Amino acid sequence: MARQGSSAGVGAGVDLKDSEEVADYIENLGIEYRFGCYHEKDPKACHLLGDYLESIKKDFTKALKLYSTNCDEYGHGHSCHKVAGYKWVGKGTAKDGDEAYEYFRKGLSSDRQNNPNHLNVPC
Repeated sequence: MARQGSSAGVGAGVDLKDSEEVADYIENLGIEYRFGCYHEKDPKACHLLGDYLESIKKDFTKALKLYSTNCDEYGHGHSCHKVAGYKWVGKGTAKDGDEAYEYFRKGLSSDRQNNPNHLNVPC
């Protein structure tokens, strides 16, 4: 019997030994993330779409644009940290330590607003 999905529910019902079924599942993830981001305006879905573009599609420029928008417009701290990392190493953009620093600060500020106990470090 083929192994089906994970016990956590991610990929449940997907035959992980069937490469075509896995490819379809991964493509559907992208569709779900796009819907959640663009239609539902869900910052978590937007961040997941950025992760999808980064890790599955290897489109760092689009991922950076999405993370930037998600940080700047929705204040999603995790996306701010991703932008900072991209700018720090020059991934999908020119290397810029000053901008990276500002996005790290913005991410910390956003994290603190959303969870006051997250970090007790002054920004």
